[in-house]
Amino acid sequence: MSAATKFMSSAGGIVVSPWRTEHDIILAFKYNWLTRHVVRETNELFPYLSHRQHLAAMQLADGLGAPIARMWQRHHNEIQRQASIEFNLHRETIMSVILKWFKINCPEISTKISCWHSLEVMFSGCPGKPTRWRVRGSKTPVYMFSEKRESAWMNPPLKEGTSLLLTQHTGGWFVEMSPPIEGMRCIPAAYTEAALEHTHEPEVTPNGELRPLRLTMDDLDNLLQRADVASLRCWLRRARLYFTDSGDTSMAALLDRHLDDGCPRAAEAAEDLRLDADGATSPLCFSHQYLTEFWTHNWAEIGERLNASAKKDLAQAFSRGDNATAKLQETGEEKASFKYSHLQVSLTLLFRIGAFFIKVPNVLQVQPYFQVMVSYDVLSVIQAIKVRLGFKKGQSQVTEYYKRQEKCKACINKGMAFCDRQRVAQAMLQSGHNDSLDSCVPKTLEEKRRCTRFALPENSSLWVGAGRIFEKEMCPCYDQATGAPISPDWITAKDHCEEMRWAGQEEDLRRATKISDWNQGFVSQGFDRANRISLGSALDYSGPKGCQHGFRCCGTIVQGNEIMRCVKERSLTSTGTFRWWPKCKYFRPSDEAAEAEAKVVWSHVRDGYMCAPVDGASSPFDGHWRLDEDKRWVRDLEADRDADFLEAGEPVETLETTGGLEDL
Repeated sequence: MSAATKFMSSAGGIVVSPWRTEHDIILAFKYNWLTRHVVRETNELFPYLSHRQHLAAMQLADGLGAPIARMWQRHHNEIQRQASIEFNLHRETIMSVILKWFKINCPEISTKISCWHSLEVMFSGCPGKPTRWRVRGSKTPVYMFSEKRESAWMNPPLKEGTSLLLTQHTGGWFVEMSPPIEGMRCIPAAYTEAALEHTHEPEVTPNGELRPLRLTMDDLDNLLQRADVASLRCWLRRARLYFTDSGDTSMAALLDRHLDDGCPRAAEAAEDLRLDADGATSPLCFSHQYLTEFWTHNWAEIGERLNASAKKDLAQAFSRGDNATAKLQETGEEKASFKYSHLQVSLTLLFRIGAFFIKVPNVLQVQPYFQVMVSYDVLSVIQAIKVRLGFKKGQSQVTEYYKRQEKCKACINKGMAFCDRQRVAQAMLQSGHNDSLDSCVPKTLEEKRRCTRFALPENSSLWVGAGRIFEKEMCPCYDQATGAPISPDWITAKDHCEEMRWAGQEEDLRRATKISDWNQGFVSQGFDRANRISLGSALDYSGPKGCQHGFRCCGTIVQGNEIMRCVKERSLTSTGTFRWWPKCKYFRPSDEAAEAEAKVVWSHVRDGYMCAPVDGASSPFDGHWRLDEDKRWVRDLEADRDADFLEAGEPVETLETTGGLEDL
């Protein structure tokens, strides 16, 4: 080689270098320290105040000299608001009126035909109509979600045949119509296409009358509690239009009487708070948005009506107390300061192999090389070790997390609920979270309200110095990092206990992993998840491993759709003479969709793991195939079952290819 390079150099001036290699190991550290200040004006709190807090603010401002009662009456009597009153009512008001109408006019709601007709009239043309579903047998496991987020799915999956009574919300989520004292359970709309099926009741009664989905009075109550507010408003609007033939008990008459009475059910929750506004409906009857509009339109005028001392007293009412992270400023805003430290550690391995460098003077220079770079996120390893080591009282974060889970399950076993206040306490209290905040509470609507509003625990000193608005409840509460509204979690099921939020930044990583699992499909992610935690000495792949022994993975593209099939090798070699080697090009199924293409050529897919189901709804894999006795390509369901691609108990039968690709 040296003689050749010397000749090239002497004859043409071409210079050729020897091979060169370079190896680098780079360990990089990055540490950030920052302080985040969040300032919120008082009017930014109004959309998230409870009705009790709204009424307390009104009563206080009215007592300080602002004509709140007259302002409220003026605000309420605007013509455009009266014309669309159902769009401004609180959901509690709508629920109470609809339920009262059915209790008076349809006490036999589950058996009376006229009541079925009334339900159909109310639901017609509106979203959220209740539907009954059943979990069907499929490779897509169905998980319930504790909230309408992709990261909130709970183990274990629902069993085949489980019946669900659901109402649809905006955003593509279905919510289970469970009693309101229970925690929310919902599923995404994707399941209704991939793993659920409608369960149809008889459409016609023995008398020939059309019957909708049968609901009991308890079902209707649960539906009203769980339905989306847009659905409730639509149902009330239709009921006011069509339920008019019962005189004093018509829907419109019941609504007027309920408003005149000051919405008693909501008034009970507000305790002794009242606003004397002659001729105007109580603020407790209206939605948060409607009350927020009142404050927005009148806040400046209220400030003008009060003297300096009264302004200070009104501002002081919005103080969260001495222990709160958000402090009331002299200018009236609340300010919260949070300190963050963030460490980034990465390890990079760089391997560069340079081939011959060729140089022709004054003409060109070629420097070919191959480079491989591998980067590792070392911080994730450090965090994993950190949470498993005990730095406080000898207990690691993992141990404390598991203890809280067991405490939660103990509450469920007693028939009580568990109020998880940890995330909110760490964000809103200087003292943070402590064990006294973890407690079992009675499973009632009042306790649920107190939990989700972070209400003052009995005999607690956490709220010392709080003003009138926050003297009994801390929320609205906000996340430290994002500033988004948050609230404690109301837990009534052991499945939810297993998914309690982690205390710390690692929760974001855990949630991101759960979202990734959901987006990638539960079929590929869900196989033997529990066993994957136990790391043995053997290298084993968890999940479908491709074609069965004796089958070849073949693929093609038909009309833009990729298709993968496992084809029996013996069938491939028996398609003609002198075909000793099984080749995918011998695979000629007679699918109607395949015949639509001029030429469909099947080729060998060398990555055999591609021939396995990835997602029950959109997987390109189409099972195992073989030749039958009549030399027709048919589906080999026996091989599919051996590969665990079919559910146990599913009948084994031969599937002809006609229409097979259309099903994909």
